[in-house]
Amino acid sequence: MSSCDDELKLVSRDFSVTLKSIDGNTAVVGKPINCTLTISDLDPDNGDQILTRFEVRDGDGVILVDNNEYSPGETFEYDFKANNRLDFDFIPATEGEAYIVMGVASELVTRSDSIKLKVSSPEINIRFQNVPDLMLVSEEAEFYLQLDTELYGVKASARFVKGSGRVYISGYDATRGEGVALEKKQPGDVPAGCDRAGGDRVYRFKPLRSASERECNDTSKSMRL
Repeated sequence: MSSCDDELKLVSRDFSVTLKSIDGNTAVVGKPINCTLTISDLDPDNGDQILTRFEVRDGDGVILVDNNEYSPGETFEYDFKANNRLDFDFIPATEGEAYIVMGVASELVTRSDSIKLKVSSPEINIRFQNVPDLMLVSEEAEFYLQLDTELYGVKASARFVKGSGRVYISGYDATRGEGVALEKKQPGDVPAGCDRAGGDRVYRFKPLRSASERECNDTSKSMRL
């Protein structure tokens, strides 16, 4: 027989979420923008599994959470009971308007919030260094591209408007496919193919025909041989 003093404890299954951009509502392609997702009124006795889902509307990009990268549509777990605020970086991949949508779902309740960002194209300052004045067909030479950027996920490609040849970056042919990823694993890291912070990328060029003008498309700047 139960005691009259026993009390029935009710557990709330409801909560709310708020998404904010700490760095404002403007962003640049490839540059991380800091955001926070805060959960409110989460009952500490709520034993439901809680999953967070990331989406982007009218744009594209990824988020970085505790050194982990997530693409749109991916879900992950975060301990909102230990810390009711999730800090993350959003790295936009396309210019224009983008809506970041963060959803938090328990077994019975789903709540979401969104923010609108205006994303612009990046400005990158580059210059070529140690470019030979004259080369022979099938002779290889190294040159450098000085790239000043803090962008995430930089890719470099090369194409020929005259002549033909190959341009290699970190052992990969930059004239094939979508180019060579020079990605930073985290903002502030030195990208692959750089010999120091600030961005000296080593290119190896082998002309296959004469009269070659090569265009390296980090920012579509060209140089002539």
